[in-house]
Amino acid sequence: QGTGAHQSLNNPFEMQPAWAQAPLAFELRALQSFAMCDTNVAVKWALRWQEDEPFSSRPVILATYLLSILGCYDDAIILCRAGLVTNPGDETLEQNLIYALILSGNYAEASTRLFKMARRSPTPMAMANAGCLLLAEGNPEGRRYKEKVIEIFKDNGLHERAPLAQVFLALDFPL
Repeated sequence: QGTGAHQSLNNPFEMQPAWAQAPLAFELRALQSFAMCDTNVAVKWALRWQEDEPFSSRPVILATYLLSILGCYDDAIILCRAGLVTNPGDETLEQNLIYALILSGNYAEASTRLFKMARRSPTPMAMANAGCLLLAEGNPEGRRYKEKVIEIFKDNGLHERAPLAQVFLALDFPL
């Protein structure tokens, strides 16, 4: 019976579940592409996901994060601003905007937004952005901020975030 079932299914191990074949599985495709390090494709699917769920901040957060990795800061800024219209006060979107502003050279707006965010919510992400801004302005003290964020992640058991913070430190301003 097992052999017959196997033959009738053709090869069940190569089948994809119906939800993976659904035309609107944009979130799944974005996350799969991201996991496979196919950043450009992940951005494409994140944008389709955002079109499908225009009031969700999650696709915009992913897309702006990926756009910043790709160095497409102007696109990340535009998308963050649009995302903040539908999700005002979303701290991750605000921090993604600050990061993109810093790396695009818009230090004045980044500094103003960062100061407001840090007063409302002094998170490790705000500290990392403060370090990034200091480094961008030529202040080597910014490196200590970013290193402190790595330490905070390690001390709080967020071991998957510490290496990512180290990667961003290296990407933002290599030695």
